[in-house]
Amino acid sequence: MDAAYTTPPEVGRFQQRALIVGIIFTVALVAGAFLNTEQFFRSYLVGFIFWTGIALGSLGLLMLQYLTGGAWGTVIRRVLEAGTRTLPLMLLLFIPLAVFGLAHVSHWVHPETIQDEGARKLVEHKRGYLNPGFFWIRAALYFALWGGLVYVLNKWSRENDRTADRRLLKNLSKISGPGLV
Repeated sequence: MDAAYTTPPEVGRFQQRALIVGIIFTVALVAGAFLNTEQFFRSYLVGFIFWTGIALGSLGLLMLQYLTGGAWGTVIRRVLEAGTRTLPLMLLLFIPLAVFGLAHVSHWVHPETIQDEGARKLVEHKRGYLNPGFFWIRAALYFALWGGLVYVLNKWSRENDRTADRRLLKNLSKISGPGLV
């Protein structure tokens, strides 16, 4: 590798500091989970939605760029692709929320605890849709579809860089339209 492209030594020091800060906040996270479980999962949900929004927003913008075929996206394509590749991490971070936190953030999991009679009847009426099993099925389907799009878009983009095949750009455009829907 060319010496002009090596990582500066300052990055190593920054990585060490970031690791220390990460460990400290991981300890705080675990402590928060035991001290106030309800608030922990509410906060976790907000953070999860924020970071998943970054990944899915990157996916949406990437598909929009391929669909329009404009040169405007060429500059940010690699950044968007990198953003989409965080989706597998979001799947891993979704598992604790779906398995352990669902009852803490969704009242429909235990409709018998809902005080308002009208709200309880409404939740009971929607029981076919609002139940943990169907929630997990929908979540698995969404993550599978998003993951498939991320995989194909990134793979074809790398292949297009290597071969400059114009058909790949057409294929990227063809998959991006339905992907946005």
